[in-house]
Amino acid sequence: MKHRQELITTNNTPGNYKVYRSVQELVDDSLCPKDPERYQHRMECLERKCNLCGIQKIGRMPEEIESVNGSPQVSWERFEYVNTTVKGKTFRKLMLVKKCTPLYELFTYMLHLLSTYVAHRFRSTWQHSQLKKLLNSLPQQDCVCIHDFAENYQ
Repeated sequence: MKHRQELITTNNTPGNYKVYRSVQELVDDSLCPKDPERYQHRMECLERKCNLCGIQKIGRMPEEIESVNGSPQVSWERFEYVNTTVKGKTFRKLMLVKKCTPLYELFTYMLHLLSTYVAHRFRSTWQHSQLKKLLNSLPQQDCVCIHDFAENYQ
């Protein structure tokens, strides 16, 4: 969003492009309004099956859609699988990789992640609230076991 703000101020870009302050703001703009009866978004919207909402609702500047003259190069990082060799043995490892690309590549990648992030965040929040409810109503002498399988755990 820092780059978007710079483009708006330096280019005097026409249009109404929002500079988001948080991921939550970005997510909310990509969804239909919350269901007033249930105080949450509809499942079709969260799973990106709704025709009325989705990442296409996020307004994109020309520099965020394709490479144009004067399109800035931006430095950013993302997790990628990288082949690593240790003691003659090759394996895939998830690593943070630095990138320096035109702005549109970063924005395209971010929107790609946003397409699945919404449902993931909903499930994660729901599971956490269910665990809290379970722990608050757990009878004495009972216990809860949580199995968290980390990637590449050895």
